[in-house]
Amino acid sequence: MSQKSHFSCCLYNLWALVNIYVGLSIYGRIKNKSIITAKMFVITLYKIQIEYWDKTKFSNELNLKTSNFYYLQTG
Repeated sequence: MSQKSHFSCCLYNLWALVNIYVGLSIYGRIKNKSIITAKMFVITLYKIQIEYWDKTKFSNELNLKTSNFYYLQTG
């Protein structure tokens, strides 16, 4: 199996587990029909990825600025 098919399989399994968890949390049982659609799941993952990327980018920029400031103060 290629890495792409492993990744797709992992995403599908994650989607199934999220549906099971949400079904148990809301209805107290596993529903036959998916509560979270594939499109909704992908959009949510995309938004989480963008927010995470923005936070790490900001954090890296902040670390770079503070390390340059420290270097200027001690240099």
